[in-house]
Amino acid sequence: MSSLRLSSGVVQRALTAVAKELLKNPDAKEPFFKLLAASCQLNGTRAQQWFPHAETTRLLHAIAPNMVEPPGTVRSYSLDGFMFNICSVLLALCEPFTPPDSPHAAKIDASYLLSTHRLDIGQETRLCATADDVMYWLDSRNPDLRQRYLDKLAADGLVAPDDTDEPPLEVSASFGTISEYFFLCMRALHVGLLPSYTMLEKLQKEFGNWQRDLQLREQELLRLRASGQMSGHVVMQMEAEVTQLKKWMEAVKQCVLGYQTQLSDPALVSSCVRYFRLVSRWLVATAQPPPEGLPLPDKVPRLFAALPEYCMNDVADFLKHITSLAPQSFEQMDASELYDFVTLMVTFIGAPKYVKNPYLRATFTKLLCYLVPQSEDGSGRRHASDRLAAVFHSHTLAQKFLAPAIMQFFVDIEFTGSHTSAYDKYEYRQDMANILEYFWSVPVYKATMVGFARNKQKFVRLVNMLINDSIYSMNEALTKLASIKTTQTEMADEATWNAMTPRDRERRMRSHGQDEGHARYFMNFVNLVLTMVQYLSSEREIAEIFMLPELAPRMAEMLNHFLMELVSPKCANLKVKNMDKYNFAPIKLLGDIIGIVLHFAPFEAFELAMVRDERSFDTNNLRKAVRVLSTNLFQTSLRPEHLQTLEIFAARCVEVREQEQANEAELGEVPDEFLDPITATIMDDPVKLPSGHSVDRAVISRHLLSDETDPFSRARCTVEMLVDDHELKAQIEAWKAAQRSGGACGSGATPMDED
Repeated sequence: MSSLRLSSGVVQRALTAVAKELLKNPDAKEPFFKLLAASCQLNGTRAQQWFPHAETTRLLHAIAPNMVEPPGTVRSYSLDGFMFNICSVLLALCEPFTPPDSPHAAKIDASYLLSTHRLDIGQETRLCATADDVMYWLDSRNPDLRQRYLDKLAADGLVAPDDTDEPPLEVSASFGTISEYFFLCMRALHVGLLPSYTMLEKLQKEFGNWQRDLQLREQELLRLRASGQMSGHVVMQMEAEVTQLKKWMEAVKQCVLGYQTQLSDPALVSSCVRYFRLVSRWLVATAQPPPEGLPLPDKVPRLFAALPEYCMNDVADFLKHITSLAPQSFEQMDASELYDFVTLMVTFIGAPKYVKNPYLRATFTKLLCYLVPQSEDGSGRRHASDRLAAVFHSHTLAQKFLAPAIMQFFVDIEFTGSHTSAYDKYEYRQDMANILEYFWSVPVYKATMVGFARNKQKFVRLVNMLINDSIYSMNEALTKLASIKTTQTEMADEATWNAMTPRDRERRMRSHGQDEGHARYFMNFVNLVLTMVQYLSSEREIAEIFMLPELAPRMAEMLNHFLMELVSPKCANLKVKNMDKYNFAPIKLLGDIIGIVLHFAPFEAFELAMVRDERSFDTNNLRKAVRVLSTNLFQTSLRPEHLQTLEIFAARCVEVREQEQANEAELGEVPDEFLDPITATIMDDPVKLPSGHSVDRAVISRHLLSDETDPFSRARCTVEMLVDDHELKAQIEAWKAAQRSGGACGSGATPMDED
């Protein structure tokens, strides 16, 4: 490994020396820049999504032609070695102006990326503009172009811009050497180095698939030898297949090691870190933040909006790759080196106007999660990220803005529009939950989280997402655990298991492996989200917000459902072997749920919400939880007095339910016009929808948290569009008073007049 790096380093230093000599020659300088630009332009296909798959297929076909089909396209791009050398030369040329105090960095001209004198990136996705926007901004005073632009906006249902006085974007007629180095290096890394990281990931994934295939073949071969049921010819054929597969895997392993040697080279990684720190500072400066850093101006600077998305995405991708491939290089950074990257993340993670791609901002959350101190490992030592987290304690911008931005993004990632968003959001929210849990333990960050919760409209949406995610993830995890239990029972019966055909056993094992992966994933997410609800609700001020009419019933339903799943008789289906393997600790999980119940127990609204949950509420579940936890208290964070409080709460719930039943009997049959048309329960606070229907405010508010449409007309509807129905409310109150005084019968109300 060291000899390979040494020899490639000699070549790259020699190439850099040649490049510097060419740049000193006025006659050679321009042709040399054209050569570099052409190398980047002609290799643009390397940055496309299909490249890693096609190149991996090509490589694997060369190794195992009988196993892998040839790629369907002809290679029309340079090999990795050539691109490595181009990147190495350009990184070396940028080295003098990468330090934070270099005055030369101010000479970088962002309009270079709008010019076509070197690179044509017109097809690239922009940070927050379309190709039509950029074309118009470059010549906004051209009346014909403006009219076509306005017609296009009208066709798309967008509002015409009020920018008659704003001058067109100016593109410099020529660019200095600093700009040439900076942007050619950026493009070379985009089409050269970063696709190679993705290529390595694809190779490692394929190698892992081949390893699993080899294990299955070897297991089947051992079974055949032991049973003696197959002929010697079949066994010999399988032995030959296993031997051949091992040879192919050895060749693939050599390729993987070769990529790892080059891509994790400390010298290369250090050069890239210095360069991407510069890119981070340049991006923030181009956004024109105020002197204090945040918030960003409401109007996005056109020059920033027109930048290609890869300018920022490449920073995130590079950091993501080295955290997995060369974590030691990342963990050796000190807080000052991380500062520029964290500034970039804090500035844009909560700025959808500036960065439209939610997945780019979501990548920032994964990187921030890497900085959070991890739990102790088996050696009793904390991971190196304990030192990396120092940047959180010294970064004033992060201390003020980062936690609220992540809490808001937790909600925003729900609505990405991607066909995979239903699955992607859990991965990113898992990272966000880890970050926020750490921030809660740091007083300055905790204060900003409490401040975010004071904005009830935003916090209610966050809690709604927590409830939705918890219920879905718990149901998924428990379903998979029940399936795992079934498979484990089948495998324990050796006679029945061995009687299956090899194909059926392989199918069951693959399905079992998928169930195990899903169970681990979703149970881990449940644990994180419940922990989040637990520490948030421990703050009295925040717990009161959980008790709003639109939240308390949903929270009670969630907790009742979880209690029923964990302590009812059907919990026997969840007793799998090696529970830790699936992140399933039922006693601790039950303790966390009871901890949340106790945080809400002092509120009358929670008592009512619990007993009104006709689907899952059962006081016997609360009492059984007390019995289970009383003998396993050491596995939870609860104390004996907490169980006493829970018993008192269960008794109060019985009293509240009896009172509710008495009230229902007293009111008798409720007129249809007083019933909420969605839940068929009597309305407490009726409001009118844009469609003219009257519904209960709490019911429609819960609906609008997930779907901002009128449930009767499907037209857009928000909380602000609800109108108090004072007349209907007065009729309901009058009817209730009459029923309680015995002066009216259940049908004595005057029906509402239809509009």
